Amino acid sequence: MLLSVPFAACHDDDEPYPSCLNGNIIGGERVVIRKYKYQEKIVYTIDYIDRYYINGFVAPEVDIYDENCNIICHAGVSSNTCVDWDKAEYLGIVRNDE
Repeated sequence: MLLSVPFAACHDDDEPYPSCLNGNIIGGERVVIRKYKYQEKIVYTIDYIDRYYINGFVAPEVDIYDENCNIICHAGVSSNTCVDWDKAEYLGIVRNDE
């Protein structure tokens, strides 16, 4: 006899981004979530509108999240732990609270 155990993934293919990213948004702040293809994986960034937008531009520091909402690296001007982040393919905005 086989038992079926339900498996709950973080990311539902019908959603534009993994719902677990919502848990990384501090205090319900307004954000822009962007989607990229990086090293053959789909990844996401969260830009905090009210904190990190400077004169209409996104501040140049961002954490990179995998589809399970783990931070896999950090990309920025002052520090960059993402190998070849400049080769990531931008796939678009998947949430925009502006």
